[in-house]
Amino acid sequence: MKKILIADEDDFIREVIGFRLENEGIKVEFAIDGEEVLQKIQRDNYNLLLMELMLPIIEGFTVIQKIKENNPQLPIIVLSAKNQEMDVVRCLEMGVNDFIGKPFRPLELLARIKRWL
Repeated sequence: MKKILIADEDDFIREVIGFRLENEGIKVEFAIDGEEVLQKIQRDNYNLLLMELMLPIIEGFTVIQKIKENNPQLPIIVLSAKNQEMDVVRCLEMGVNDFIGKPFRPLELLARIKRWL
C-alpha cells in the first residue's frame, strides 16, 4: 500500500485530501509544521510528500532543502496558497516534482498524486 505524508496546518485541507486519498486505497499520515515533517520523513518511509509552503516552525523552502539533501528520491508535490511565479520557480529549481496553487481542483490533485506514485 502506498503511503503519503500530508503537511498543512489547515485541518480542513488535511481532512478533505486525506479522506479522498484513503478512498483510493492510499495510506495517509499528517504533519502540521515543518519540524514534524522532517521528523516523520526521517523516521518512516513515504512514497510521496504533499506539502504547503507556509508551515509553522520550519518554513517550506527549508523543509524542501533538507529533504532533498537527505532523501532526494522522495517525490514532493507542493500545494500552496503561496503561489506567485517566483515561488513556483524556486520550488521547481529546488527539485520539487510538482506545484499546485490553492485553491485547487480535487480531481486534478488526485491525478497528479497518482502520477508520482
